[in-house]
Amino acid sequence: MAFVFTDIEGSTKLLRALGDDYERVLDEHRRILRDAWAANDGHEVNVDADAFFVAFDDTESALQGCIAAQRGLAAHAWPEGHPVRVRMGIHSGLAYPRDGDYVALAVHRAARIGDAAHGDQVLISADAAETLTPSLADRLHDLGRFRVRDFDEPVRLFGVETGTSVMHRHAPRLVPADGHNLTAPPGAFFARRDELADVPPLLEPGELVTITGPGGVGKTRLAIEIGLAAAPTFADGVWMVALDSIDEPQVVATAVANAIGATTRGRSDPWDEVLGHLADRHVLLVVDNCEHLLAACRDRVAGLLQHCRDLTVLTTSRTPLGLLAERVIRLEPLASESSDQTPSEAVQLFVDRAAQSASVESAPAMRDIEQLCADVDGLPLAIELVATRTDTLTPSEIRKALADHSPMLTTHDPRLPERQRSLARLLDWSYRLLTPDEQVALRRLTVFAASFDRTTAATAISGEDSPEEVAELIWSLAAKSLVAVEPAAGTTRYRLLRTVRSYAETHLEETERVDAARRLAERFTETIGPEVVLDRSWVGEMELELNNVRSLVIETGIEDRLRQKLAWSIGRFHDLTGSFAAGIQEVERHLEALPCESAERVALLTNLADMQLRVGDLEGAESAAEQAAALEGVVGAPIWEDAGLQRTLGDLAMRAGRPDAARQTIETAIQSDLSQRGQARLLDLLVLTLAT
Repeated sequence: MAFVFTDIEGSTKLLRALGDDYERVLDEHRRILRDAWAANDGHEVNVDADAFFVAFDDTESALQGCIAAQRGLAAHAWPEGHPVRVRMGIHSGLAYPRDGDYVALAVHRAARIGDAAHGDQVLISADAAETLTPSLADRLHDLGRFRVRDFDEPVRLFGVETGTSVMHRHAPRLVPADGHNLTAPPGAFFARRDELADVPPLLEPGELVTITGPGGVGKTRLAIEIGLAAAPTFADGVWMVALDSIDEPQVVATAVANAIGATTRGRSDPWDEVLGHLADRHVLLVVDNCEHLLAACRDRVAGLLQHCRDLTVLTTSRTPLGLLAERVIRLEPLASESSDQTPSEAVQLFVDRAAQSASVESAPAMRDIEQLCADVDGLPLAIELVATRTDTLTPSEIRKALADHSPMLTTHDPRLPERQRSLARLLDWSYRLLTPDEQVALRRLTVFAASFDRTTAATAISGEDSPEEVAELIWSLAAKSLVAVEPAAGTTRYRLLRTVRSYAETHLEETERVDAARRLAERFTETIGPEVVLDRSWVGEMELELNNVRSLVIETGIEDRLRQKLAWSIGRFHDLTGSFAAGIQEVERHLEALPCESAERVALLTNLADMQLRVGDLEGAESAAEQAAALEGVVGAPIWEDAGLQRTLGDLAMRAGRPDAARQTIETAIQSDLSQRGQARLLDLLVLTLAT
């Protein structure tokens, strides 16, 4: 049997927008879907509000039913500005009827696939697809393998071409599963045929290849396509290091270690662990967005190539790294002018990404598109952004809109290349076409330095909206090429492109930025702050949010004590993961930047002393502990670390061969008013002193 699950994307937002009319729209949606099910012998098992569960005798009937349903929805006249977009998923397997329902693992799996789809999209599993006739199989677009809950192994999913949209090409809301960490953005890859042919032969062990070009020209996308094509030839994988969320040169080593899966334990600097991990591995390392950390990237890449003989490095940067052995591939904007018979690559890209592709294929429209691509200098990012506006404007109207706003949308800063000026103009115009809620969301998401999930996004945007409501805003921004989707362990995360983030920050008022950052900082203190139990799940969440927390620690608008708490969490993360050398360096920087005399600073100094003890730096540990003790005498200790300093002082005395002094320190501290956790930590060390 084949099972279909459907539901309306953004139903909550639709309900709020339509009010009392929502029930009528919901009934029309049900009628259209029921007509499609009935015409293809579908059996309605259950309907819950806007969601359907339908069973079919075979996969072909299920597929035909979904296609008919999407066509019916697309043809219907919905309230202006409020189309009904339905996600659908198909899976097949054995199931048994029971009390008017079906009970089987296949049913749960079908529900997961339906949930992974976007609005207007039909997803089908490989198990279901393999039974289709060739004529129906031709409608399928291979999206790749993904990790899907309730499936033991990765699942290959296909998008179904319904003839109503291009959503069959969009990646589902899932994490890819193949042997690399590369994820191709939605949409077919156009152009760059020469580079796709020329670059792979250059990727030999010991080689460095750098893709350069202006912002928005497609450097990252080309690197991903090259990496995906080359993956089968690299025995130990292709791994991308994304530097767009990294601002500190000292963190580059940690970013590389995280991307390749290198552990950072003991006394080692993270870079030593990276060199050891890659020493004898056949890996293609893709280092993306190097331009703002050029010196650090140059040094790190040179060190890698010197010590790792089987390593190949592919970097992207607006300027070359400047190493002698570097092979530079320079990307130019796409050509806009078409030949008599063949549309240019820029025009092909625009037509593929157009929200209403049928409306842009007439001869006059194609001429306007060619001029429009030239107006935005043939930059792929710019072309994709303007193409999404064809849902409401013709190419000619888009050109006029750009021209009408040119005094406001163009910068005359001579320090910027011309292409960057036109991209800024386009981003400004694109921002104006967002809804007020989308504008607010985009502005406030700039407080994230790295990727984020729906829950933390809700906190930053308003602190009140549910993750589901925020998800609709994020997915809308992603559809408009303003938010990128990226994989993470067990969840979906999002991030702003660096160019979009930099632009949106210019529209963010200082008070709005500080309020959003403070809300986010308070949220992180609740989820990964000092008072949260430090277990494996804490480490996992902290690892995902590390760069976001770092950016908040250096946010001067937030109260110092709150920033010190977050800095303590960073130090404790390094301590728990064994990356002591990197942790010591980072905590020292935060202590210097946050001199506020507080109980939180006492804990931060103690954290520094603990890590210095881990690496055998008794002198450094003693100095940090003495500073903490002097400060604690003035401001006290935080309740969540009430015995931390005393335990560290006892540990210091033990390391110095003075167990009696350690015992005295601990016995004195135990007599004070301590929490149970504080007493337990001291008693644990007291036992050690008695055994010495």
